Amino acid sequence: MGTTVVLLLGFCLLGIAAACGASLLHLRGIVSFVLAVAVFGFAEIVAVSHALSLFGAYTRVWFLLAVGALAVAAVVTFIVLRPPWPPLGRAGTVARHLVGDPVVAVLAGVVVLELGYLTALALFTPPTEGDVLTYHLTRALFWIQQHGVGSVPDATDNRINGLPADAELAQGATMLLSGSIRFTGLVQLTSLVVAVLAIYGTACRIGFARRPAAFGALLFPTLTVVALQAPTALNDLVVAALVAAVMYFTLGRTLGEIAVAGVALALLVGTKPTGLLALPLLFLVCILSYRGRKLAVALAVGVACIIVGAAWYGFVNAAAGKGVFGEPGDSSGHGGGVLAVAARTTRYAVEEFEVPAKIPAIGHQGVLGQASLHGEVVQVPLGLDRDRLPHRDTPHRQRVPPATSCNGTKARPCAWATGSFVMAPA
Repeated sequence: MGTTVVLLLGFCLLGIAAACGASLLHLRGIVSFVLAVAVFGFAEIVAVSHALSLFGAYTRVWFLLAVGALAVAAVVTFIVLRPPWPPLGRAGTVARHLVGDPVVAVLAGVVVLELGYLTALALFTPPTEGDVLTYHLTRALFWIQQHGVGSVPDATDNRINGLPADAELAQGATMLLSGSIRFTGLVQLTSLVVAVLAIYGTACRIGFARRPAAFGALLFPTLTVVALQAPTALNDLVVAALVAAVMYFTLGRTLGEIAVAGVALALLVGTKPTGLLALPLLFLVCILSYRGRKLAVALAVGVACIIVGAAWYGFVNAAAGKGVFGEPGDSSGHGGGVLAVAARTTRYAVEEFEVPAKIPAIGHQGVLGQASLHGEVVQVPLGLDRDRLPHRDTPHRQRVPPATSCNGTKARPCAWATGSFVMAPA
């Protein structure tokens, strides 16, 4: 019970500092204010965790003192500058207008019941997902044990050190303050609520009326993959929420919104490599939304924040003696450094956009292979191991005949995305 109170205290202090900081930007609208509070609160956790780690002080006491100092400083600044507080009283009026539509009202009721059920799953069931147990929570536990966020010596899974860490820092904060893994699933649940709010706000900004925007936003948590992810300690919903937040604030018109978009973009890059797939779309929205000096400012802020968000790769690999670009990878296919992350990101892009691709050869360590794209064979780093290639059969995907792998054994053919993958001599 006592540790739960400590957890609530810590996150209340984070919320106070974030709310005061968001009010200083003079954001217009309840949606903008709430999203800015969520982004700033997440950024506080990341910044405080890294700052304390510089002195080996990543402990519960020092974390509370740090967020408490931030909250006091934010409140004092708020009192001195007296910025206008957003019209939170309008939230009730807007909510009554939205549920005035019976379809939106029914869908909202379903989502509320769903969130209640998912919260119970997150709080009262143990984590069982493979990735959660092998590196998401594992790395956070190591950081707490060594009183600092950084490279974990002798890690058996390269993802513990190689992948960016922002989402795990939020999960680690719940573990640090509560002394338990019980509350780690609340990070993704909170991200789900933030994503719904950002989708609603984005729809309104591009011209939808409030009720259709609310209907579309409320459909998002009913998607199967979203509902399955929400109560877990994974990080995909964190990425989705940050993409939606960056999109929302990029569609704004003020310098304050550009600043919040930049912070969210840095967090996006520092959360998961798949977040990089959204950068072209976000760049296009930025080009279409701004002109002249504001466009230059927005692009400069974006580039700077991408560099800040990607700093994890350089710091961790340098600490491990690998250099910024890291090493090619291990037999599990999970390498560290920029090159391995770029290889995985390329593979994710091929899957996402269903680019016709055939991989007829993969090296023994799963690092180098030949890719055939539209008939042209090139050498690419894959970061894949032949034993980890998925084995899927679907009616519209033909399996390839068995071939001989580079060690002389029969390889296991499989179909994946729109291309057929099989082991063969390089």
